[in-house]
Amino acid sequence: MNEETIKKYDKVKMNDKYYVPEKNRDKTFSVITEPQEVCGTLSVWLEGYRGCYAVDGLTVVSRPIISAAGTPLQDDVSVIEFSR
Repeated sequence: MNEETIKKYDKVKMNDKYYVPEKNRDKTFSVITEPQEVCGTLSVWLEGYRGCYAVDGLTVVSRPIISAAGTPLQDDVSVIEFSR
């Protein structure tokens, strides 16, 4: 998946495009905003991460199925997994 497809509620990992501190290398983050321009860079905010992060530095690992109300379904079968 490329950066244009990152969406709110996706589960992502930081890729090697930018320097990633050891503590974040294998961590999975939840995207909490839709992508938006920040100082000319398409970025998202991540749960548990201070500040925003450039979407081209993220790789989507899973995406929940979104209900008609616009929220993710909570059961285990509501996730689409992406392989590398």
